[in-house]
Amino acid sequence: MSSLLGATKVLAIQLFFGLTFFLAASLKWRLGVTPEFWQQFGGTWLAHLPGGLPAVYYLLALLETVAVLGILFSLWRGEFLPATKKIFLKLTLVFSPFIFTVLAFGSD
Repeated sequence: MSSLLGATKVLAIQLFFGLTFFLAASLKWRLGVTPEFWQQFGGTWLAHLPGGLPAVYYLLALLETVAVLGILFSLWRGEFLPATKKIFLKLTLVFSPFIFTVLAFGSD
């Protein structure tokens, strides 16, 4: 019973992060740079990077896509199972705060 509960918790984490990054990345790829993104990040130092805000926007989309791929690969490997080493899940979870940090620069 304990191993089933552990597998369910890991699976829930994979689905939560996977869905979060999938929705964010797919929206960015579909819509392109939105006026809301310009408004939110226009006053930050990110706007002064080479390529400006479009480069930051598509970099975020790429990073979120990489996170989705990491979660999908983790699911494919069965890393939610108790006996499986959770290499890709751990890498993706360590990678995720970097994405959230970039997004935090645009918060008011």
